[in-house]
Amino acid sequence: MNKYCLLGIFGFLSNLLVISSAQGAIVSYTSQSDFLTDTNANPTLPLPDTGGVVNSLIVNGLEFTTPSPSFASGDFSNRLSGNVISVSGLEDLNIALTSSSPIYSFGFDFHEPEFDPNRFGTFVDSVFTVELLLNTTLVGSFSFNSPNDTAAFNGVWSDSAFNKVEIQETTGGIENEFFGQFYIGTDQMTIQTVLEPLTILGAGTAIAFGTGFKRKLAKAKKK
Repeated sequence: MNKYCLLGIFGFLSNLLVISSAQGAIVSYTSQSDFLTDTNANPTLPLPDTGGVVNSLIVNGLEFTTPSPSFASGDFSNRLSGNVISVSGLEDLNIALTSSSPIYSFGFDFHEPEFDPNRFGTFVDSVFTVELLLNTTLVGSFSFNSPNDTAAFNGVWSDSAFNKVEIQETTGGIENEFFGQFYIGTDQMTIQTVLEPLTILGAGTAIAFGTGFKRKLAKAKKK
């Protein structure tokens, strides 16, 4: 394969990331609209105002807990509408998915304040790792570093069901980040056609493709 073919492949770079692993495959998103269109996920009920710190919270099939001392849900963000979750300490957040239906997609609105109100302490540009689990078995994982002072989004779609999501702040401090509206979906991802280009750089390599390319492949599979 010549260099122009490789350049053509990387020309599809966008907000969609296809990752193959020993556990299966996932697609991560930073575009809320693309995520909702592709996965048919639905928003969960809005977060309530907890009126103070809590150790757990159940909302519409999602059970929130944290390894940190506590967290609160309230109207803390000037970028995200409604109530958001703010964690005391490192922004580690665990979400158990208690739906009776298998879950294949998960997403959330996100705000990291740098100069915006309600930042606590010295700003550190945070990096997060998201792990998808089926009970104790790892289904897949990805990392994100969202832009600051904006309404951001992070989502994931999997070819394997999962019932727990662990969001871990791997770089950062105790300054605030906010988790807003959450989304879950029951449509399974099928990616066998999409995975073929990954063999160019070896198994397990992450390559980003434009959503238009992925949809074209999906249409081809329906014929």
